[in-house]
Amino acid sequence: MSPLPPGVVAGACFFFTVATTRQHAVLTDEMVRVALRRAIVAVRAARPFRIEGWVLLPDRMHAIWTLPAGDADHGARWREIKRRVTRLVGAHYLRADGRPRERDALWQLRYEQRRVAGAEELARHLDFLHYSPVRHGWAARVRDWPYSSFHRHVAGGRYPPDWMEGQVG
Repeated sequence: MSPLPPGVVAGACFFFTVATTRQHAVLTDEMVRVALRRAIVAVRAARPFRIEGWVLLPDRMHAIWTLPAGDADHGARWREIKRRVTRLVGAHYLRADGRPRERDALWQLRYEQRRVAGAEELARHLDFLHYSPVRHGWAARVRDWPYSSFHRHVAGGRYPPDWMEGQVG
């Protein structure tokens, strides 16, 4: 196994922001959501990772993953997820000759990532992720946004159903 690049930790937890090109609000379209779900399932089957949290906004998504011990390659996973989604919905976003429509490609080439160190930092990142739909004006309450792991965390007892209601986040 080759040595890891400086600052890369195998088996670490990471916070990601992955955005669409030119902030096109397409990620919550049913066709894209279904393609994304299929891509994630396929990639996780081939290259496992644990999803700590996820929120899908119309123009970006935030995710928190923990990679398996000995594995630090989140880049290959994101490339494959993006490639699979584009393959599944590309006909809707590309011209007949395969070149991008005026919207351009579906994804920004790069994504933001940062390592999450420890339980307190994970909790802060989960809070940020789950409150994003309210912060960006997509929902009045966190629980109203359907494209979020918040509901799973409520069922698991991490958050009360009315978390952050009546507060400014």
